[in-house]
Amino acid sequence: MTDIPKNIQRFNLIALLLFAKLYESFPSGIDIEALKLGHDAVPKDTASDEQDWDFGAAAYDVVLWLAEEGFLRYENPNHTRDFFNARLTMKGLTVLGYLPVSLQSGDAKEPIIEKIKRILATGTENAAADGIGAILGQIFNLASS
Repeated sequence: MTDIPKNIQRFNLIALLLFAKLYESFPSGIDIEALKLGHDAVPKDTASDEQDWDFGAAAYDVVLWLAEEGFLRYENPNHTRDFFNARLTMKGLTVLGYLPVSLQSGDAKEPIIEKIKRILATGTENAAADGIGAILGQIFNLASS
């Protein structure tokens, strides 16, 4: 991931982890502690206190941005750095690859969420930068169509 700016690396890893968590809990909402989400996304082979801080601080903004773009919704009545009852929107669910069978085309492709799960299963430290970027590129491309 050396050619990708650090802020984009952080965004990519946090967003993938968040999408996986929201998909696994759907349709139920989950509570997200931004700091914990960021810490969980830190590549374990390069973890440092500074990196923990950077990821923890960035996670709040990642959740906000994804919500502003319509991928998820949440409640935050006290304006804290936590997100309550967060869940995927129809847009978020659709771009991750879930479509009702009646709406699927004949050429079924691997759902994006399966690709995300496969990358996260290998550990974020082993995830190839181009693979992560390609998956997020697919998500944002589908969302804008």
